[in-house]
Amino acid sequence: MLQPGFLDLIKVIVPGVIGLIGVVIGIVGGYFIRRWEVEKDLWSRQKQDHWSPLLRATQELKKRFEILSHKYERQLGHESLTVDFCELYILRRDKINNDLDPVYDPNASRKNENSVQNIRTRVCHELTFAESSLYITVTYLWNAEHVWRDMYEQRLILPNDARIEMMGLIRNVQESLQGPSGNGIFTEQQKYIGETVWSTAGGIITNLEFRNRLFDLPGWEQFANLLRFFVQFELKVKYEVADTILALGLLEVEVDHLCSCQSKKKYEALRHRHRRSRALNSDLANAYYNRGKAHQEDRKDLEGAFDAYTQALKFYSQDGETYYNRDLVYTQQGDKNQTIADLKSVLDTLRQRAEGELKALGTKD
Repeated sequence: MLQPGFLDLIKVIVPGVIGLIGVVIGIVGGYFIRRWEVEKDLWSRQKQDHWSPLLRATQELKKRFEILSHKYERQLGHESLTVDFCELYILRRDKINNDLDPVYDPNASRKNENSVQNIRTRVCHELTFAESSLYITVTYLWNAEHVWRDMYEQRLILPNDARIEMMGLIRNVQESLQGPSGNGIFTEQQKYIGETVWSTAGGIITNLEFRNRLFDLPGWEQFANLLRFFVQFELKVKYEVADTILALGLLEVEVDHLCSCQSKKKYEALRHRHRRSRALNSDLANAYYNRGKAHQEDRKDLEGAFDAYTQALKFYSQDGETYYNRDLVYTQQGDKNQTIADLKSVLDTLRQRAEGELKALGTKD
Protein backbone atom coordinates (compact mmCIF):
# COMPACT_ATOMS: atom_id res chain seq x y z
CA MET A 1 0.00 0.00 0.00
CA LEU A 2 1.34 3.41 -1.01
CA GLN A 3 2.28 5.73 1.83
CA PRO A 4 0.43 9.05 2.09
CA GLY A 5 3.70 10.94 1.65
CA PHE A 6 4.48 9.09 -1.55
CA LEU A 7 1.01 9.86 -2.94
CA ASP A 8 1.53 13.51 -2.17
CA LEU A 9 4.86 13.37 -4.02
CA ILE A 10 3.20 11.78 -7.06
CA LYS A 11 0.53 14.49 -7.01
CA VAL A 12 3.29 17.07 -7.24
CA ILE A 13 5.54 15.30 -9.78
CA VAL A 14 2.96 14.02 -12.29
CA PRO A 15 1.47 17.41 -13.18
CA GLY A 16 4.99 18.75 -13.49
CA VAL A 17 6.01 15.95 -15.86
CA ILE A 18 2.83 16.37 -17.89
CA GLY A 19 3.49 20.08 -18.06
CA LEU A 20 7.09 19.46 -19.16
CA ILE A 21 5.93 17.04 -21.84
CA GLY A 22 3.44 19.66 -23.00
CA VAL A 23 6.23 22.25 -23.20
CA VAL A 24 8.45 19.86 -25.19
CA ILE A 25 5.60 19.00 -27.56
CA GLY A 26 4.90 22.70 -27.97
CA ILE A 27 8.54 23.48 -28.71
CA VAL A 28 8.92 20.60 -31.18
CA GLY A 29 5.57 21.34 -32.79
CA GLY A 30 6.43 25.02 -33.04
CA TYR A 31 9.76 24.15 -34.63
CA PHE A 32 8.15 22.01 -37.31
CA ILE A 33 5.42 24.60 -37.92
CA ARG A 34 7.99 27.36 -38.33
CA ARG A 35 10.08 25.09 -40.55
CA TRP A 36 7.02 24.34 -42.69
CA GLU A 37 6.19 28.05 -42.91
CA VAL A 38 9.78 28.91 -43.88
CA GLU A 39 9.86 26.18 -46.53
CA LYS A 40 6.47 27.25 -47.88
CA ASP A 41 7.62 30.86 -48.07
CA LEU A 42 10.85 29.79 -49.78
CA TRP A 43 8.88 27.62 -52.22
CA SER A 44 6.64 30.58 -53.04
CA ARG A 45 9.60 32.92 -53.60
CA GLN A 46 11.41 30.38 -55.77
CA LYS A 47 8.30 29.94 -57.88
CA GLN A 48 8.17 33.70 -58.34
CA ASP A 49 11.90 34.15 -59.02
CA HIS A 50 12.68 30.97 -60.97
CA TRP A 51 9.85 28.73 -62.07
CA SER A 52 7.17 31.18 -63.22
CA PRO A 53 9.65 33.19 -65.36
CA LEU A 54 11.02 29.94 -66.82
CA LEU A 55 7.48 28.78 -67.63
CA ARG A 56 6.64 32.05 -69.41
CA ALA A 57 9.94 32.01 -71.30
CA THR A 58 9.43 28.38 -72.33
CA GLN A 59 5.89 29.04 -73.54
CA GLU A 60 6.87 32.18 -75.44
CA LEU A 61 9.82 30.55 -77.23
CA LYS A 62 7.74 27.49 -78.12
CA LYS A 63 4.96 29.69 -79.50
CA ARG A 64 7.38 31.88 -81.48
CA PHE A 65 9.13 28.84 -83.01
CA GLU A 66 5.71 27.44 -83.95
CA ILE A 67 4.70 30.72 -85.61
CA LEU A 68 7.98 30.95 -87.51
CA SER A 69 7.76 27.30 -88.56
CA HIS A 70 4.23 27.87 -89.85
CA LYS A 71 5.35 30.88 -91.87
CA TYR A 72 8.23 28.99 -93.46
CA GLU A 73 6.31 25.78 -94.08
CA ARG A 74 3.35 27.61 -95.64
CA GLN A 75 5.67 30.14 -97.30
CA LEU A 76 3.78 33.04 -95.75
CA GLY A 77 6.17 35.96 -96.25
CA HIS A 78 9.11 33.73 -95.46
CA GLU A 79 11.42 35.41 -97.99
CA SER A 80 10.88 38.81 -96.40
CA LEU A 81 11.31 37.31 -92.94
CA THR A 82 14.63 35.72 -93.91
CA VAL A 83 15.86 39.06 -95.24
CA ASP A 84 14.75 40.70 -91.97
CA PHE A 85 17.03 38.37 -90.02
CA CYS A 86 19.82 38.97 -92.55
CA GLU A 87 19.42 42.71 -92.04
CA LEU A 88 19.83 42.33 -88.29
CA TYR A 89 23.03 40.40 -89.00
CA ILE A 90 24.74 42.43 -91.74
CA LEU A 91 22.69 45.66 -91.42
CA ARG A 92 21.40 45.65 -94.98
CA ARG A 93 18.59 43.89 -96.83
CA ASP A 94 20.57 41.25 -98.71
CA LYS A 95 19.84 37.54 -98.53
CA ILE A 96 23.02 35.85 -97.34
CA ASN A 97 24.18 32.94 -99.46
CA ASN A 98 27.49 32.40 -97.67
CA ASP A 99 28.20 34.27 -94.46
CA LEU A 100 31.92 33.60 -94.90
CA ASP A 101 31.94 35.77 -98.03
CA PRO A 102 33.69 39.09 -97.17
CA VAL A 103 30.88 40.97 -98.86
CA TYR A 104 28.66 39.98 -95.92
CA ASP A 105 31.08 41.18 -93.24
CA PRO A 106 28.92 42.20 -90.23
CA ASN A 107 31.78 44.18 -88.66
CA ALA A 108 32.20 46.43 -91.68
CA SER A 109 28.52 47.41 -91.56
CA ARG A 110 28.70 48.21 -87.87
CA LYS A 111 31.54 50.66 -88.50
CA ASN A 112 29.18 52.73 -90.61
CA GLU A 113 27.29 55.10 -88.32
CA ASN A 114 24.55 55.73 -90.89
CA SER A 115 23.92 51.99 -91.27
CA VAL A 116 23.74 51.53 -87.51
CA GLN A 117 21.35 54.46 -87.04
CA ASN A 118 19.14 53.23 -89.88
CA ILE A 119 18.88 49.74 -88.40
CA ARG A 120 18.09 51.13 -84.94
CA THR A 121 15.21 53.05 -86.49
CA ARG A 122 13.90 50.07 -88.44
CA VAL A 123 14.07 47.79 -85.38
CA CYS A 124 11.42 49.99 -83.79
CA HIS A 125 8.96 49.17 -86.57
CA GLU A 126 9.71 47.05 -89.64
CA LEU A 127 12.10 44.67 -87.89
CA THR A 128 10.27 44.39 -84.57
CA PHE A 129 9.03 40.82 -85.13
CA ALA A 130 12.46 39.55 -86.19
CA GLU A 131 14.25 41.31 -83.35
CA SER A 132 11.70 40.16 -80.76
CA SER A 133 12.27 36.57 -81.94
CA LEU A 134 15.91 36.97 -80.96
CA TYR A 135 15.05 38.51 -77.61
CA ILE A 136 12.48 35.81 -76.80
CA THR A 137 15.19 33.22 -77.46
CA VAL A 138 17.70 35.10 -75.32
CA THR A 139 15.13 35.42 -72.52
CA TYR A 140 14.60 31.67 -72.49
CA LEU A 141 18.36 30.99 -72.50
CA TRP A 142 18.82 33.34 -69.54
CA ASN A 143 16.01 31.75 -67.53
CA ALA A 144 17.19 28.24 -68.34
CA GLU A 145 20.75 29.10 -67.28
CA HIS A 146 19.48 30.82 -64.11
CA VAL A 147 17.39 27.81 -63.04
CA TRP A 148 19.98 25.27 -64.16
CA ARG A 149 22.74 26.94 -62.14
CA ASP A 150 20.71 27.08 -58.95
CA MET A 151 19.53 23.48 -59.36
CA TYR A 152 23.09 22.34 -59.97
CA GLU A 153 24.21 24.12 -56.81
CA GLN A 154 21.16 22.72 -54.99
CA ARG A 155 19.82 26.12 -54.01
CA LEU A 156 16.27 25.23 -55.04
CA ILE A 157 14.06 23.11 -52.80
CA LEU A 158 13.09 20.20 -55.00
CA PRO A 159 12.78 16.45 -54.50
CA ASN A 160 16.06 14.98 -55.74
CA ASP A 161 14.39 12.92 -58.48
CA ALA A 162 12.50 16.01 -59.66
CA ARG A 163 15.72 18.04 -59.74
CA ILE A 164 17.44 15.41 -61.87
CA GLU A 165 14.44 15.19 -64.20
CA MET A 166 14.13 18.97 -64.55
CA MET A 167 17.83 19.34 -65.34
CA GLY A 168 17.42 16.59 -67.92
CA LEU A 169 14.49 18.41 -69.54
CA ILE A 170 16.51 21.65 -69.79
CA ARG A 171 19.45 19.71 -71.19
CA ASN A 172 17.08 18.13 -73.72
CA VAL A 173 16.14 21.61 -74.97
CA GLN A 174 19.81 22.56 -75.19
CA GLU A 175 20.69 19.47 -77.21
CA SER A 176 17.67 19.89 -79.48
CA LEU A 177 18.55 23.52 -80.21
CA GLN A 178 22.12 22.47 -80.95
CA GLY A 179 21.07 19.55 -83.15
CA PRO A 180 22.80 16.16 -83.38
CA SER A 181 25.33 17.46 -85.92
CA GLY A 182 25.79 20.86 -84.29
CA ASN A 183 24.01 22.83 -87.02
CA GLY A 184 22.00 24.78 -84.46
CA ILE A 185 23.35 26.83 -81.58
CA PHE A 186 26.09 24.99 -79.67
CA THR A 187 25.18 24.12 -76.08
CA GLU A 188 28.19 26.05 -74.78
CA GLN A 189 27.12 29.08 -76.81
CA GLN A 190 23.60 28.87 -75.39
CA LYS A 191 24.98 28.94 -71.87
CA TYR A 192 27.33 31.77 -72.77
CA ILE A 193 24.47 33.86 -74.19
CA GLY A 194 22.44 33.17 -71.04
CA GLU A 195 25.32 34.44 -68.90
CA THR A 196 26.02 37.42 -71.18
CA VAL A 197 22.54 38.94 -70.81
CA TRP A 198 22.67 38.86 -67.00
CA SER A 199 22.01 42.41 -65.84
CA THR A 200 23.82 44.18 -63.00
CA ALA A 201 20.51 44.16 -61.09
CA GLY A 202 20.51 40.37 -61.14
CA GLY A 203 17.88 39.77 -63.82
CA ILE A 204 17.96 39.79 -67.61
CA ILE A 205 18.81 42.92 -69.57
CA THR A 206 15.93 44.85 -71.12
CA ASN A 207 14.94 44.50 -74.75
CA LEU A 208 16.22 48.04 -75.35
CA GLU A 209 19.66 47.18 -74.00
CA PHE A 210 19.65 43.97 -76.04
CA ARG A 211 18.93 45.99 -79.20
CA ASN A 212 21.84 48.27 -78.45
CA ARG A 213 24.20 45.35 -77.93
CA LEU A 214 23.18 43.78 -81.26
CA PHE A 215 24.77 46.68 -83.09
CA ASP A 216 27.65 47.60 -80.78
CA LEU A 217 31.16 47.17 -82.13
CA PRO A 218 32.80 45.44 -80.36
CA GLY A 219 30.16 43.49 -78.44
CA TRP A 220 27.68 42.19 -81.02
CA GLU A 221 29.85 39.10 -81.59
CA GLN A 222 28.40 37.43 -78.49
CA PHE A 223 25.16 37.01 -80.47
CA ALA A 224 26.74 36.00 -83.80
CA ASN A 225 25.64 32.33 -83.63
CA LEU A 226 22.17 33.35 -82.53
CA LEU A 227 21.86 35.63 -85.57
CA ARG A 228 23.20 32.95 -87.91
CA PHE A 229 20.67 30.49 -86.54
CA PHE A 230 17.77 32.76 -87.47
CA VAL A 231 19.29 33.70 -90.83
CA GLN A 232 19.24 29.96 -91.65
CA PHE A 233 15.96 29.26 -89.81
CA GLU A 234 14.20 27.91 -92.91
CA LEU A 235 16.77 25.12 -93.22
CA LYS A 236 16.26 24.11 -89.59
CA VAL A 237 12.45 24.04 -89.41
CA LYS A 238 12.15 20.25 -89.83
CA TYR A 239 15.20 19.49 -87.74
CA GLU A 240 16.57 21.57 -84.87
CA VAL A 241 13.45 23.75 -84.65
CA ALA A 242 10.99 20.84 -84.64
CA ASP A 243 13.01 19.02 -81.99
CA THR A 244 13.28 22.16 -79.87
CA ILE A 245 9.52 22.74 -80.00
CA LEU A 246 8.96 19.21 -78.72
CA ALA A 247 11.61 19.55 -76.00
CA LEU A 248 10.13 22.88 -74.89
CA GLY A 249 6.71 21.25 -74.71
CA LEU A 250 7.99 18.52 -72.40
CA LEU A 251 9.71 21.11 -70.19
CA GLU A 252 6.57 23.26 -70.16
CA VAL A 253 4.45 20.37 -68.85
CA GLU A 254 6.70 19.70 -65.86
CA VAL A 255 7.31 23.36 -64.93
CA ASP A 256 3.58 24.06 -65.21
CA HIS A 257 2.90 21.20 -62.79
CA LEU A 258 5.41 22.66 -60.33
CA CYS A 259 3.94 26.16 -60.59
CA SER A 260 0.45 24.81 -59.86
CA CYS A 261 1.56 23.50 -56.44
CA GLN A 262 1.60 25.58 -53.27
CA SER A 263 4.31 23.57 -51.52
CA LYS A 264 7.03 21.00 -52.08
CA LYS A 265 4.87 18.35 -50.41
CA LYS A 266 1.99 19.00 -52.80
CA TYR A 267 4.36 18.88 -55.76
CA GLU A 268 5.69 15.52 -54.60
CA ALA A 269 2.11 14.24 -54.31
CA LEU A 270 1.28 15.54 -57.78
CA ARG A 271 4.35 13.87 -59.27
CA HIS A 272 3.33 10.61 -57.61
CA ARG A 273 -0.16 10.83 -59.11
CA HIS A 274 1.21 11.71 -62.54
CA ARG A 275 3.60 8.79 -62.50
CA ARG A 276 0.51 6.65 -62.18
CA SER A 277 -1.44 8.69 -64.72
CA ARG A 278 -1.79 6.79 -67.97
CA ALA A 279 -3.20 9.89 -69.71
CA LEU A 280 -0.14 12.05 -69.02
CA ASN A 281 2.28 9.27 -69.89
CA SER A 282 0.36 8.69 -73.10
CA ASP A 283 0.74 12.37 -74.06
CA LEU A 284 4.48 12.28 -73.46
CA ALA A 285 4.76 8.97 -75.30
CA ASN A 286 2.93 10.46 -78.29
CA ALA A 287 5.29 13.43 -78.33
CA TYR A 288 8.35 11.18 -78.47
CA TYR A 289 6.64 8.86 -80.97
CA ASN A 290 6.04 11.80 -83.34
CA ARG A 291 9.64 12.85 -82.88
CA GLY A 292 10.77 9.34 -83.81
CA LYS A 293 8.61 9.39 -86.94
CA ALA A 294 10.17 12.69 -87.99
CA HIS A 295 13.68 11.32 -87.52
CA GLN A 296 12.86 8.08 -89.31
CA GLU A 297 10.86 9.36 -92.28
CA ASP A 298 11.89 12.95 -92.92
CA ARG A 299 15.54 12.80 -91.96
CA LYS A 300 16.52 9.16 -92.35
CA ASP A 301 18.17 9.54 -88.95
CA LEU A 302 17.92 6.01 -87.55
CA GLU A 303 19.81 6.72 -84.34
CA GLY A 304 17.60 9.71 -83.54
CA ALA A 305 14.48 7.67 -84.34
CA PHE A 306 15.64 4.81 -82.11
CA ASP A 307 16.28 7.15 -79.16
CA ALA A 308 12.87 8.81 -79.54
CA TYR A 309 10.96 5.51 -79.79
CA THR A 310 12.81 4.16 -76.76
CA GLN A 311 11.84 7.26 -74.77
CA ALA A 312 8.22 6.84 -75.89
CA LEU A 313 8.18 3.28 -74.60
CA LYS A 314 9.45 4.45 -71.21
CA PHE A 315 6.28 6.52 -70.83
CA TYR A 316 3.91 3.96 -72.37
CA SER A 317 5.27 0.47 -72.82
CA GLN A 318 2.05 -0.99 -74.22
CA ASP A 319 2.09 0.76 -77.60
CA GLY A 320 2.53 -1.87 -80.29
CA GLU A 321 2.99 0.69 -83.06
CA THR A 322 5.99 2.20 -81.32
CA TYR A 323 7.54 -1.24 -80.93
CA TYR A 324 6.84 -1.94 -84.59
CA ASN A 325 8.47 1.29 -85.78
CA ARG A 326 11.48 0.68 -83.58
CA ASP A 327 11.59 -2.79 -85.11
CA LEU A 328 11.83 -1.17 -88.54
CA VAL A 329 14.82 0.82 -87.29
CA TYR A 330 16.46 -2.37 -86.05
CA THR A 331 15.76 -3.99 -89.43
CA GLN A 332 17.36 -1.09 -91.30
CA GLN A 333 20.35 -1.32 -88.97
CA GLY A 334 20.62 -5.07 -89.60
CA ASP A 335 20.04 -6.05 -85.96
CA LYS A 336 18.10 -9.31 -86.37
CA ASN A 337 17.99 -10.28 -82.69
CA GLN A 338 16.50 -6.97 -81.57
CA THR A 339 14.07 -7.07 -84.50
CA ILE A 340 12.77 -10.42 -83.26
CA ALA A 341 12.54 -9.14 -79.67
CA ASP A 342 10.48 -6.10 -80.67
CA LEU A 343 8.19 -8.16 -82.91
CA LYS A 344 7.51 -10.44 -79.94
CA SER A 345 6.69 -7.35 -77.88
CA VAL A 346 4.23 -6.26 -80.58
CA LEU A 347 2.51 -9.64 -80.44
CA ASP A 348 2.39 -9.59 -76.64
CA THR A 349 0.93 -6.08 -76.66
CA LEU A 350 -1.73 -6.97 -79.22
CA ARG A 351 -2.63 -10.10 -77.25
CA GLN A 352 -2.99 -8.11 -74.03
CA ARG A 353 -5.16 -5.52 -75.76
CA ALA A 354 -7.38 -8.21 -77.24
CA GLU A 355 -7.75 -9.93 -73.87
CA GLY A 356 -8.60 -6.60 -72.24
CA GLU A 357 -11.28 -5.82 -74.82
CA LEU A 358 -12.77 -9.31 -74.50
CA LYS A 359 -12.90 -8.90 -70.75
CA ALA A 360 -14.60 -5.53 -71.12
CA LEU A 361 -17.24 -7.15 -73.34
CA GLY A 362 -17.89 -9.74 -70.66
CA THR A 363 -16.36 -12.68 -72.54
CA LYS A 364 -14.79 -15.23 -70.23
CA ASP A 365 -12.82 -17.24 -72.81
